[in-house]
Amino acid sequence: MYLKEILIEVLKRSKRSIITYCINTIFILGFYYLLIGIEAITYPFFVSILILLVYIFVEVISYKELCHKLHIAKNSPDYEDESDDKIFNIISSLHRNYNKKLHTIDQKYKEKLFFFSQWIHNMKTSSTIIDLACEKGFHKDFNQRILKDIKDENERLKSNLEQGLNFLRLDDFAKDYAIDEVSVHDMVCNVINSKKRDFIYNGVYPKVELDKRLSVYTDVKWCSYIIHQIINNSIKYSPKNSSKYIRISGKRNEETTSLIIEDEGLGIDKEHISRVFEPFFTGNNGRKNSNSTGIGLYMVKKICESLKHSVQIKSQRNKGTSVIITFIHPNNLLKM
Repeated sequence: MYLKEILIEVLKRSKRSIITYCINTIFILGFYYLLIGIEAITYPFFVSILILLVYIFVEVISYKELCHKLHIAKNSPDYEDESDDKIFNIISSLHRNYNKKLHTIDQKYKEKLFFFSQWIHNMKTSSTIIDLACEKGFHKDFNQRILKDIKDENERLKSNLEQGLNFLRLDDFAKDYAIDEVSVHDMVCNVINSKKRDFIYNGVYPKVELDKRLSVYTDVKWCSYIIHQIINNSIKYSPKNSSKYIRISGKRNEETTSLIIEDEGLGIDKEHISRVFEPFFTGNNGRKNSNSTGIGLYMVKKICESLKHSVQIKSQRNKGTSVIITFIHPNNLLKM
């Protein structure tokens, strides 16, 4: 800052002190004038002016130093100064919070960019396959195989669109959920009924071992979506027409209630279990299954975090997979 700007700023900041000092000086000089006369006020007048100038000079120097320190602190958030430790501690704290928020925003932006680039790629793949199926239909006899290809890809498009919409809703999650006491048995049965065709088509059977009195506090819509995704994976990675079971059971203790979904499918490689919640990670099983997107479990993890539930996966290759969703009881949730 220029000296003139600093001087103006100091006068603005110190105007109350200067006005008070000037009023006090006028009273003193007036008192001297009434007692002694005009010749007696010259000396105190110049002394007062000198003191005022010295005060302004000191304030200008102090303000200039402060501006210099603030400029350094602006570029170096960890800058410290013993004389103004409170100010710089606040600045440092603001910098850290600001940088943390920027990092969070940047991560969310990259995550969204990555998600939608993959999502668009999946949509384009489905669109291309539908185009090829239509071409076959135009140049050959239209048969059931072509209809099945179109139907399968249309289902995949619908699934991708639903996942894209749910991903967008995650940012406004707080506006789109309502926690209430929900019957676990009813919620699971509703999801199973919605997947009835998939169970029949794949030759896999659900086995519900839930106490009808078991309840948890959650959002029924989002929790149903979580269960839907997990059961969908269990069906997808179970051998077709193998008469395998998907068992759904519950366990309650003093602090939590757990929902366990177990299948007898392909299982997950030990080295891949820690990565199953990463976006678009499909592993060896996903490479064998063209319907795998690697989004389902990522969404499950994100929604569980938002609902204050936890999710855990245990698996053995060729023996099956267990997914455990843990619901914390409301009275324990308040203690966290």
